[in-house]
Amino acid sequence: MKVEMETEMTSFPKKKVWAVAVFSILLTGCDCCDNCPGSTEHVFVADGNGLEVAQPNDAAAQKLALTFSPSSMMFWRQSGSGLGVEAGDCSVLGSADDFTCSRLFYTSGTALTAVAEPTITSTPQPVTITTSHPVGSVAFSGAPGGLLYVTYPNDASVGRILGYSEAELLPAISLHGTKPLMLAITANSNPLHFMLSGNSSSGVSLVSFTDIGDSGTVKTAAIGSNNGIGVNSFGANARFVAVVNIDLLVYDKDLNFLGKVAILGKKVGTITLVAANRVVVDQGTNMAYVSSFSDPTSKGVIVAVDLSAMSIVGQVATVGVLPATMVLSPDGDHLYVANYGDTPGTVTVLNAGPGGVTFGTTIAVGKNPGVMALRPPG
Repeated sequence: MKVEMETEMTSFPKKKVWAVAVFSILLTGCDCCDNCPGSTEHVFVADGNGLEVAQPNDAAAQKLALTFSPSSMMFWRQSGSGLGVEAGDCSVLGSADDFTCSRLFYTSGTALTAVAEPTITSTPQPVTITTSHPVGSVAFSGAPGGLLYVTYPNDASVGRILGYSEAELLPAISLHGTKPLMLAITANSNPLHFMLSGNSSSGVSLVSFTDIGDSGTVKTAAIGSNNGIGVNSFGANARFVAVVNIDLLVYDKDLNFLGKVAILGKKVGTITLVAANRVVVDQGTNMAYVSSFSDPTSKGVIVAVDLSAMSIVGQVATVGVLPATMVLSPDGDHLYVANYGDTPGTVTVLNAGPGGVTFGTTIAVGKNPGVMALRPPG
């Protein structure tokens, strides 16, 4: 189904037009991957072959049935009562208000698409929400009645979407900066919600609101152009917010500055790092993992930082050229790095933890892997 929605800040949608999407996708199953779902996590990679899937020890990814070029992807799963979704969107567990849901969300142009996990015997239809602005990133609050958030880079705002099968657009929140690209949830405890969006030319904005319909308040840390933001927490326990802007800048969840860890000019063997690129944060271990690259080879290096001590504890210089997206497994043990500049494309799987990072395996994928999403075990 497709929903056409307005993005005015002061009013709710004026019209909704429904249509049925015409393509389908196979996400997981014993006929897709080496093992049945539940054995380990699966990483989804968008590359020159379309959408591919692999497990951490695979030598090569397997192509799935969908070809697209997303600007972001997110895999979401939640079980419990009182979710902000319709009964038709989920599998009923024990009662009419007790659901389990799994979805792969991806953005492309002015479309946000959700695809349910299929069984081996069925392939679901995707649900596409069409907005009036191109969408950058997507995140989900995970709270009962939770919202989908999307960035509108061309509008310098963050949109809020209630549900997705019968989606309703709430007033967008304008940001002080321009071109918001990255998006991360720091907390979702009622009645106050926190949200962060990296702005490509101004800094990082902390957005809070007490009701899903209000216009929100915005606090901004002006740090100049930044390339990546890392929070990696969907609950109220996110303590650190990490941002890369040549170096690694660290804040608390209220956007108070805690310190800087230098990346520019650091030498790893014979490699000199010229800039940080992306960052992910493991709130359980207080570790941040920063992707960076060298000059002139653009060889990628992953730097492990202990945020409690604000110090570098390890690095791996064996990832590929121009590391792009990184995703961290829920248990913090595996860090996946998409090497955009490798020919053919690769995804490096690193062993991660408080002691730093060590090389694990390399997964062969299609050319120019740039966007990934992780399906957790189970």
